[in-house]
Amino acid sequence: MIQELATVISIVVGIAGVVALVHRILLQSMVSGMKQFELFRQLQELCGSDARNNLAAIRVALTCFTKRELTTTEIELFLLVPGAFSFLRSYGKLRRYVTIDFNSNEFVFKPEFDSKRKQMIEWGKLVGLYLTSGTLGAMLVLAVPITLNTGKLNPWGSLHIAGYFLCLVAIFLLFMGMKLDDAKRLVKKKLP
Repeated sequence: MIQELATVISIVVGIAGVVALVHRILLQSMVSGMKQFELFRQLQELCGSDARNNLAAIRVALTCFTKRELTTTEIELFLLVPGAFSFLRSYGKLRRYVTIDFNSNEFVFKPEFDSKRKQMIEWGKLVGLYLTSGTLGAMLVLAVPITLNTGKLNPWGSLHIAGYFLCLVAIFLLFMGMKLDDAKRLVKKKLP
């Protein structure tokens, strides 16, 4: 009887904790969204009709949203074209693959990736390197012990550590492949 009651109480407390966490996350995202909107309005006021007027202040403020160094034309596009600001973060993260065609106001692949063939070659490189480094890393981690049976350090133990490093490289390459997929999705979206 007491054990069942303790189980029920622990379940109720666990559910309450999850609900409180979800509520706090939603509240935080709402507050964050409001702050972003306020910053956006201030950026629009600073920009006016020509971003060159307050370029230094605008660039400093935009570092809250992207690490990409934006040109004056890009700044004006993201601040003055309705709806374009929502793509700023994605555009900044995908700087290796994507640029803007200002004639048609749309995201396009950079010349190095502008055809399906070039994109497949890039994807193939990333997957090939991912599989190679991940497999080799896992083999080194599993096959090379850090210590010998005698308790002493294995002189080849550094290969074990190199295996972990190769596994981290594989994870990085996997994220790069995901960025290429994100770039494909961004290019499909149209600026208003």
